[in-house]
Amino acid sequence: MILKGKKERSNIPDNVKLIHPAHENFNLVFNIMLGIKKAIDSTLDIPLVEPTEKDLKIKCKYELAPFRTSNEKDNIKACTFYDYAPQIFANIRKTCGIKKA
Repeated sequence: MILKGKKERSNIPDNVKLIHPAHENFNLVFNIMLGIKKAIDSTLDIPLVEPTEKDLKIKCKYELAPFRTSNEKDNIKACTFYDYAPQIFANIRKTCGIKKA
């Protein structure tokens, strides 16, 4: 049943909240997804090698520009995303057969 003025949300449970560009946390969610993508893309072409103790201590830092909409102020700062032990996680993805989609 569709009430007047409401759109039907098919297959989405009522307790699920959607994040959209106008949502207050959109930049946070968008930057997390972008950071994960950058981290995965940066290690895709690395050959599978036996990890060392040194690989556990590596930390990569990415500065991500925020998504902007026309109604936002100019004082939005870049998001910093850290990728911890990228070679370790690249090995886990390759061992489990996870490929870039």
